[in-house]
Amino acid sequence: MQGDFVKIAKNYSAKTAYLVFSAMSTPQGSFQMSKALAKFSGLMLFLNDQNNNWYQHGIPGIAQSTDETVAKLKAEFASEGIERIVCIGASMGGYGAALYGEMLEADLVICFSCELELGLPFSRSALHSAVNKDDPRYSIDKVIRHNTKTKFIFVVGTSDIIDLYNISLIKDCGFEIYFLSSKNHFLTQDLHTAFSLENIIRDFEAGQGFPDHTWLENSEQFQQDFAHIDKVYELYVAVRRRNHERCAELISQIPAHNSLETAKLYTGMYYSRMKNYAEAEILLEQAMEKNPVNRETLFQLAICKRALGKLEEAAKLYVQVLEQDPGYAAAHHHLGMIEERYKNLDKAAFHFESAMAIKAEPQYAANLVSVLEKQVVEITNRIQELTPISSQA
Repeated sequence: MQGDFVKIAKNYSAKTAYLVFSAMSTPQGSFQMSKALAKFSGLMLFLNDQNNNWYQHGIPGIAQSTDETVAKLKAEFASEGIERIVCIGASMGGYGAALYGEMLEADLVICFSCELELGLPFSRSALHSAVNKDDPRYSIDKVIRHNTKTKFIFVVGTSDIIDLYNISLIKDCGFEIYFLSSKNHFLTQDLHTAFSLENIIRDFEAGQGFPDHTWLENSEQFQQDFAHIDKVYELYVAVRRRNHERCAELISQIPAHNSLETAKLYTGMYYSRMKNYAEAEILLEQAMEKNPVNRETLFQLAICKRALGKLEEAAKLYVQVLEQDPGYAAAHHHLGMIEERYKNLDKAAFHFESAMAIKAEPQYAANLVSVLEKQVVEITNRIQELTPISSQA
């Protein structure tokens, strides 16, 4: 029970087994949280899943089915005299922690930013894996059947619509749920920087809850607005599908005073797609007030600013996007168009080249060709200016 997808460390006096499930696209031979939790005292099992299978087909290095994996884990724990089981995971790993925590009847399951219903439209499990959403063994009521032993804790950021919608499916089940204000799907990075994941998990184990209430969003207004998260998720799907008629219908069903960042963002995106840039700008700025570093909000607001002729403001927003994600091809492309507008051809070419290097889109190539042609004209004209002078040498 060891290899590229299983790492075991035995360093304990207390008879506790910690199963730590890695997130999506964790490289083979690597294990999420293994450094952050290296000081834990217990039987530590760091787990990874081949090909982003969402832990549906067992765990490579242990077994090829969930049932057989659970049986082997139980046998291992029995041989080690384990008395307590804790499952931990983020994103895909959060689903793995919930699934195996339930099947093992773990004492505690801690899930960060996890999907619980697989294969939802535009979810990470649908976009980046080959999960079988129709397999009844993995439906949400099977993943969490409310056994009397296992305690579940869920941590979710208010900036991620997929995570919020998944949590809404279990919000009335009596689980311990923490909503982190203005945090995105990758909130474990911020948590580790601010508190260390080790301390967070130890607090949860001790029943002390989340360590800093200022991070939490649990106001009465939030709860009222969260009640409409299903409509906001549907709006997100409709925006992605460019189903504008459905967008308008959903927006009419979401209270105008809904303060959720995601509601502002996707309503603003709809208005932007309809070229109502002034209304979109207002909504996206309201979303940005809630979370000034949400990459998607920054990008969408930049589109509106550029359409409204506010090029300097748009350029600054695109730069902020690229500071967060240098691999965002569309941001390079849009910033290149602004630089071309200002006749900064070298900068424009750089951004079009950068966009092309990330994703070879025909429009990126066409814009790069246009800039290069303009540069050729400039160079040709300069050569013609200098030729009479150089001939006197």
